[in-house]
Amino acid sequence: MPRRLIIFGISSLPQQTLEALAALSRCCQIVLCVHNPCQYYWADIIEHKDLLRASRYRQRRKAGMPDALDVLGTGDVDDALHLHAQPLLAAWGKQGRDYLRLLDEHDDSGNYQTLFEQQALRIDMFEPFSDERPCLLSQLQDDIRELRPVAETQNHWPALDPASDDSIVFHIAHGPQREVEILHDQLLAAFSADPELRPRDIIVMVPDIDRYAPHIDAVFGQYRASFGGYNANARPDDPRYIPYTLSDQASRHRLPLMIALEKLLRLPELRLSVSDLLDLLEVPALRTRFGIDENDLPTLSRWIEGAGIRWGLTPNSAPGWICPKG
Repeated sequence: MPRRLIIFGISSLPQQTLEALAALSRCCQIVLCVHNPCQYYWADIIEHKDLLRASRYRQRRKAGMPDALDVLGTGDVDDALHLHAQPLLAAWGKQGRDYLRLLDEHDDSGNYQTLFEQQALRIDMFEPFSDERPCLLSQLQDDIRELRPVAETQNHWPALDPASDDSIVFHIAHGPQREVEILHDQLLAAFSADPELRPRDIIVMVPDIDRYAPHIDAVFGQYRASFGGYNANARPDDPRYIPYTLSDQASRHRLPLMIALEKLLRLPELRLSVSDLLDLLEVPALRTRFGIDENDLPTLSRWIEGAGIRWGLTPNSAPGWICPKG
């Protein structure tokens, strides 16, 4: 058993994993590095917070924040959220809020705070706002860090010229493909404007990477070869080519064998059309299992078409789909 276990780079962990780490903490030191956008306690700035109010939390409350946010006296505390909280954090911070609340159940800073102070170490590492290049994005980040409501924000920051501040830009697109095309154009413009900017300096985040992955490959991969078209072995000599990698994709969306396994497990509920069968035979592992060579697939396709096969796993499949036999 190591003396210390350091965990970082993970946005969230399930409760079972945290319980396992809590058990391990009796035998070794567990250091869990967690991203937190706000330095104050903010678990009660969203709807239904009464259900989530904790008896113990490690972050301090912001000065002036009441224990109950019913400052309007209407009985509906949700009406008063905007008076004491950053609205974007309240609207989009649910996943992070839930994870931090879960951590509070397993973490008691009083057990180690004195030790950290003796070693001149900090538990929370929040850096103050730097106004070297004031922009709307940096102001928003500082507002979230300070849990600053809209009214306080308007009085705190000087006005910015929207025409000269492009730190936050919204683009309207009709679908994922067009979104990725706009992204590619914007990145090319950014590289052209700043010669020191490199692809490794940029991270693009999307809510569902599996949905966008085909569009990213189609747009960013088309310039990988000299004359267009995707070629993984070609040299990236096209000036429009931007190196990229995709992360956090689910294995079942990337590995043909996983896709085939999922389909096989669903056989009892599938109609199993000819295309489903041929898709399964495209997986090398399945062809090897049944001794089918890749060159045999066109012949099998012709045989299936000639035999008039359309769908069904067995001759008795039709009644289950309320269809006539044949």
